[in-house]
Amino acid sequence: MSIDSRDVGGWWSAFVKGGFNWRWLDSPRLFYRPKLRYSTQGKYITFDGMGREKLHDELFDATIDPETAEYVELYVQAPANLCVLPNATWKRTVIRNVAPLFVRFANIPFSYVPEDRRYNFSSYTPEDWAAVAFMWIPSMLLLQLTMLILDYDQPAGKNSLMYVPLLYGGYRYPRLARHYSENRRELAVRREYDPSWASSTIGTYRTFRPRRLCHLIFEQQVDEEGNCQEAVVGYNLRFLAPDDNTPYVFVAYTTAQFNIHEGTNDYEMLMALALTATGEYIKSIQGAHHAPRAIWMAHSCTPIDKYLADDGTECWIDANTPQGRILQEKLMNDDTYSISDVLRGAERVIIIAGNPLRPSSKDPLKEWGERVWTLPEILLAKGDSVSVYYSLHDGGKIESVSKSMLPTLAWEDSAQSRQLIDHFTNLHLSRLELMKITVECLMSRNLKSLYAGDRTYALMGLLRIRPPIDTTDTSFQAFARLSLPQDNDRLMERLICLLPNDLSENWELMTDQYRCSLWDIEPDTQVCGVGENDSVIISGAKGALIQWDMFSPVETIQRQTMKRMVFLLIVIYSPFLFYTAIGLISAGNKTAGGILLAITLIFFMLPSPYYIWKINGGKIHASEPCFFGVEGYLPIKIIEERIFGMCLNRLQWSPYGSPLSRHIEGTPTNERHIQYSDSASGSQLLPKQAERPPIGLIIGGSEGGMKRAIACSLDLATGALYRETVFRIPTRCADRMDALGRVRLGLRRPFLESDVTLGYEKPNPHAPSRGRFEFNMHGQNVHSEHSTYGSNQQLHPRPPSPPR
Repeated sequence: MSIDSRDVGGWWSAFVKGGFNWRWLDSPRLFYRPKLRYSTQGKYITFDGMGREKLHDELFDATIDPETAEYVELYVQAPANLCVLPNATWKRTVIRNVAPLFVRFANIPFSYVPEDRRYNFSSYTPEDWAAVAFMWIPSMLLLQLTMLILDYDQPAGKNSLMYVPLLYGGYRYPRLARHYSENRRELAVRREYDPSWASSTIGTYRTFRPRRLCHLIFEQQVDEEGNCQEAVVGYNLRFLAPDDNTPYVFVAYTTAQFNIHEGTNDYEMLMALALTATGEYIKSIQGAHHAPRAIWMAHSCTPIDKYLADDGTECWIDANTPQGRILQEKLMNDDTYSISDVLRGAERVIIIAGNPLRPSSKDPLKEWGERVWTLPEILLAKGDSVSVYYSLHDGGKIESVSKSMLPTLAWEDSAQSRQLIDHFTNLHLSRLELMKITVECLMSRNLKSLYAGDRTYALMGLLRIRPPIDTTDTSFQAFARLSLPQDNDRLMERLICLLPNDLSENWELMTDQYRCSLWDIEPDTQVCGVGENDSVIISGAKGALIQWDMFSPVETIQRQTMKRMVFLLIVIYSPFLFYTAIGLISAGNKTAGGILLAITLIFFMLPSPYYIWKINGGKIHASEPCFFGVEGYLPIKIIEERIFGMCLNRLQWSPYGSPLSRHIEGTPTNERHIQYSDSASGSQLLPKQAERPPIGLIIGGSEGGMKRAIACSLDLATGALYRETVFRIPTRCADRMDALGRVRLGLRRPFLESDVTLGYEKPNPHAPSRGRFEFNMHGQNVHSEHSTYGSNQQLHPRPPSPPR
């Protein structure tokens, strides 16, 4: 989209065009109402940065007032052509010129020169010089009035040495706190015997034996050679006593091949194949120590209708009573929790590949390998090989397959899964690498999920510390609970710093637009709890507020040369000398007054626009830190003119702060096509992408010599900050940010399609559904693209607000 100075003409240009709204008491006064709004969802309560409680009837896009810490409506400055688009839920306002008035008045003679040669005097045409001369006198006269006009000031609560503080106060009780005593009372009671609590001496991490096994029945049979051998002819289902250490095999199958319901043909066929395969395996290891005497199968050895009491009797469960349903749920959770221990205790893993009653065109072993649970079944199996029983062959055939070869035979993601096989044999991965690669492998497999966190529970069996299963957990909450007790991996702290390739993609993919892995990030924060609405509680972060409503004057430090000091004194005292000359003439001393007036006018006041240029030109040694936000793309020259009053190439694009930034090598005489400053005075622009205007930045960690700054939007209904995008900013910028209290941070803001409806006007169906955001940051300038709510946007469900 082409942007020029006509699109950023300021409030007077917008006032002439009309179509705006006006308010008198607050700034910005001129604004445009959003054409979309949030659906009414009932009353909700917010707690601002000072802990004040407030009841709201309607949801709106909000930011935080840096002076009062209250939640206020979000106003986003944008070019004139974007202000009228019907594709936003936030209010828009025009871009103002906040440069000092004396600089703006000094620029009046040059404002009539075309932008492409305005700052290159050698390229001026005679017409350009004529325009400058014609407007020079009015510019000089206006400069004398600047002492009587109030100029723009810094926002209230701003320290000129620091960024605007982010006074966030949305912390509430977590769903699960890292520290035992910080949980709600009812949760703390349940967690007292949580084996994943590192300080606990009660409880166990492991299940020592299965609940029930299919004990094999053997008969002595004579083979063709006349040898007497044991043959498997049946089985008995029995619960295991505390002293029962019967060796067993683990039989793996897939419900895609066997529709298991007791009494069906598939059930009987699976049991027959399991007994046959186990018998063949036992024959192949005749005389071996600990020959299996039982088999374990998920559908028959994990009953939820009965259990073994402490006195050794089998008790039935009545599912029609509340106590019975609770007990059944506990048994299901315990079986899921302990399946990895059952795998580790099995003497052998036997895979049943194919069902003779259901022949398929797919390779039976590859069809089996599509299951999520096949990953831990192979990784945790004893030895270097597993047995595969091909039931579709004539008479059946059992083979011993090396674990290292199984990825190419059974799994599509052989490159990733082979790394996991090597980890459990001889080539060990770090825990971060193990978890990331495992999650990638689990995501590529099919899952008939009983709970939302089933993939995490499959991953849980590969780790030493395993938290109890919570059936109410979402996939993210289950993974966050799993990562909390894992020693010092700090997995969640690293995960929140990633910028996904697609902002709407599943977090489990763990992609990063900067092409970094979790282990490349060194966290600066600590996750101290799991929150509601797929959020985590972080502590120890630094942050700053983004100024969206308008630019503000930026204080700068320059080297005070003798010439600059003389020009400054002339500009300051020329009005005083002018009025002194007028006074002398009025008192009758016309000679002295006339001489003083002529000197003042010719040497002091007439060249004053030139003096202003020389005073404000040159290099900047330091600047006041600020984060500015603009919706839409703006050229650097326009941004610099609106902030500093003139374009002196003080803003540059960042060469490595964004995936959209690219460093281009210049010619030998110009080493860098994109330049940046190493001092805090340097200002850089980063192209970025975001869905909504983020109100603040939170420093999450370090990577590649830069800080990862998480740009977050505020959701009033849940009181949480949600990640919109991630910047890479210089380390020195973090030193100018204030420390934050505990922050509830989510990776993805929850929405439903019905959450956004038509507002004040009917939107234009042909209006573009994408715009751009630009963040202008002194010490670091940021530019971001954003997509607003449109008919093609996929929104996500909003869970209920968490309790206070």
